Amino acid sequence: MWVRDVSNRVVRYLDERGVLDQERSQLFTVWGQWVDHDLDFSPESPMASPSKTREECTTTCAKEANCFPIMIITFRDYLPNLLGDMYKREIPEYSGYDEYEDPRVANIFSIAFRFGHATVSPFIFRLDNNYRPRGNNYKVPLHKIFFATWRVIKEGGIDPLLRGLLANEAKLNIQNKMLSDELRERLFENPQTPGLDLASFNMQRGRDHGLVGNKIIIFRKENGAKQTYSTTNPIVMYRNIMHSQ
Repeated sequence: MWVRDVSNRVVRYLDERGVLDQERSQLFTVWGQWVDHDLDFSPESPMASPSKTREECTTTCAKEANCFPIMIITFRDYLPNLLGDMYKREIPEYSGYDEYEDPRVANIFSIAFRFGHATVSPFIFRLDNNYRPRGNNYKVPLHKIFFATWRVIKEGGIDPLLRGLLANEAKLNIQNKMLSDELRERLFENPQTPGLDLASFNMQRGRDHGLVGNKIIIFRKENGAKQTYSTTNPIVMYRNIMHSQ
């Protein structure tokens, strides 16, 4: 099945208002996008730096500004906020360098980073010094923000945008309202080219990594069943089938 078909049947929702996350602001979602792309695209990314040995890390990193600020902020601020009490249960405190620790990333992590896409609001808000709507055009559709740096100069600078991110709720990720059409239909849209579908890109990425099949998810959704780890993970499903025989 084409990923675009899955995007239309599973990811799409017609009510663009979505459901708001009462606990997190839009600023929270911005970090979700940064952490997704920093290690691949940032010129100062640790991925672009030579790997350090244990001794080098002990004698250099400990005495300098932190080498990997995005990792520190992610584990200190972002993930605890996202996972709540589950974070302390699943991720122990850092206890120092362990040469026997497996540094490889689990395959399922390729989809975990895409969580941030489902928290993106379809609108960007601009607020004044009193955190009230700034002007008539204070609520801007997300697709009109892409590559529109002129808005920062012509529409009051960066402060109104930052206030909007702080004062407005993030989009809550629920099963029947996963990804806004601003990302699913109008990603990087411009007068010369049509918009792209971020959901399709994400699913194709999952196929490239051999993650759970979309047909299983579609079948369960269209039959009113909830999507849980135990019902969508192929290894867990296989074990359940074997135990039932």
